[in-house]
Amino acid sequence: MPTAAKLQRCRLIGVCPPARAAVLASLVRQQPAPVWLVIAEELRVAEQLAEDILLFHSAAEDPRPLEVRVFPESLADSRDQREAFTASSDRLTVLSKLRATRSLAAFGDPRLPSLVVATTPTALLQPVPALEEFIGREISLARGQRQPFQGLIEQLRAFDYDSEAVCEAPGQYAVRGGIIDVYPVTATQPCRLDFFGNVIEEIRFFDPVTQRSGDPVERLLLSASPRLQLASSTTGLADYLSPLTHLVFIEPAVLEETFSLVARESPAQPASVLEPILARVAAAFGVSRQAFYSTQAAFAAAGLPGLLPRPRGPQRRHKCTPALLAFARQWRTAHRRASAAALAEAVRAAFGVPLHPRSLLRALARPEKKPPGPAAP
Repeated sequence: MPTAAKLQRCRLIGVCPPARAAVLASLVRQQPAPVWLVIAEELRVAEQLAEDILLFHSAAEDPRPLEVRVFPESLADSRDQREAFTASSDRLTVLSKLRATRSLAAFGDPRLPSLVVATTPTALLQPVPALEEFIGREISLARGQRQPFQGLIEQLRAFDYDSEAVCEAPGQYAVRGGIIDVYPVTATQPCRLDFFGNVIEEIRFFDPVTQRSGDPVERLLLSASPRLQLASSTTGLADYLSPLTHLVFIEPAVLEETFSLVARESPAQPASVLEPILARVAAAFGVSRQAFYSTQAAFAAAGLPGLLPRPRGPQRRHKCTPALLAFARQWRTAHRRASAAALAEAVRAAFGVPLHPRSLLRALARPEKKPPGPAAP
């Protein structure tokens, strides 16, 4: 297993946001790895990156198959239950995919697929099931496999699946004669298992609306419902990663502040969640746009002389006053799931001070200064 000291590191600067996905798709092609873990500041950015990476990969006509997934943030129980169940199921899907890559000792076969997982600091800081617990709550079913019919029904009950007259949604199953319809929580389609005695004779996808059988399936993976409480991993996502994983930070400076801020707001979660991940992966890449925008602005303002280094000088007084920061901390505590852009807008409305969301996050991540004590006699 590579250690953080032996970790291959690379920084890519001057990458503007519209070019990120194209650059990442090129990296995936040029430096094949079983898993690419891409960390972005916000979930919407991660989702857009996932969609665009797949688009650029298809446009390049790369023969190596690529699967792109989003590892979302789990939602509070007080929110819509269906939305929370879907987010938890999506997290389990990614964990199942990652677990399947752990046994890859080498990655030279072009037929092997790469898995790109896009996520956020908040999602990484949230607990995941311990690997041993997760493996114990996952079973594989194959066509021609001997599997007691009643035993599978009992297993579905133990996995907290709901028995229904018609199987229509993830986490449900239905029994009709010698047939079990099941909708795995980690799948996008339900499956129909046709038994002959205690042998699985056939597995097929089926349409949950028309209930008509579709294409045959050779193998089916069943995971427990996210409602089933499992012991949490002490090292987070690290246990699920292949030692050949490549890690990508989108705007590393911003992510460092975000990790610090999220950890301070959720003291129950370990702030050192990145340490075991860095100890596990083979390479880490930082993708930053700062050089691109600063160079572009300097050239537009002063031409070529604007690109020359300027001497350091006194800085203007910062707009983030103690009163403004106190307001921002209180507002963020009351609106934990709000974006940095929404926080900046709330500050602008209250103080009339326009601030970039990243500048505000940086200011909040700094430790609060203690007032000076009484002067010594």
